[in-house]
Amino acid sequence: MSNEREPKAFTDKIHIFSETEDPNQFYFYREDGAVLEEGADRIAMDMYENYNCSKMFSGEITGMIMNNIRFDTSEDGKVIR
Repeated sequence: MSNEREPKAFTDKIHIFSETEDPNQFYFYREDGAVLEEGADRIAMDMYENYNCSKMFSGEITGMIMNNIRFDTSEDGKVIR
């Protein structure tokens, strides 16, 4: 039996914010696969903040969180990592 768990994904019914195997990396993209709209980085940041809050409330994160956030957008404009 493996200790690995499936990455979690969260949606606002338009976008998906998804964990990856790397705990310091996340994916953000549209559910319909379309190119991300102007301002999508702000939506991604809001979903990241909500993700951190949910982790804190559930006890999965117990200390101070230091963020050095960098956004990389795919060449086709469909995914932010």
